[in-house]
Amino acid sequence: MSLRSALVSRLAQSAASLRARVLRQARPAPAARPEDVLTRTGRLGILEDAVEYRQRVAFFYDNATDPRRSGRRVGAPHGVYKYNGQTYLLMWTAPGSASGSGRLPGWRTFLLNRVQNPQILVSRGASGLREFPIAPGYRRFRRGRFLFKA
Repeated sequence: MSLRSALVSRLAQSAASLRARVLRQARPAPAARPEDVLTRTGRLGILEDAVEYRQRVAFFYDNATDPRRSGRRVGAPHGVYKYNGQTYLLMWTAPGSASGSGRLPGWRTFLLNRVQNPQILVSRGASGLREFPIAPGYRRFRRGRFLFKA
């Protein structure tokens, strides 16, 4: 398609549709209230919301096979994925989380069936939800295996 034909096809649109497009682009996006966007329920639904809107989470991780690895976890979830029939949560853990190894902060994966009582720690800004920044080293995990990713 030549530049001339592209311009002609764009100008062929009606004046009303062009005016509506200009008004949509000029209008600021409505500030989303957390109550409006964070609506999913259940363990997976809450974590999907947290990943999609890049909100920090807190939950209790119950590891029955190794009790010293159980405890409260706080962090920034970056993705939910499936591997060998299990569903996992990829999260950048924050200081203040329990850790069997004692090495924090860092990347951790959690089995979703061991996550109990997940809660979204909503961060509000002047224009709505404030998103957490993508953690360092995230590029190495982006392989397309995620069901949901930040």
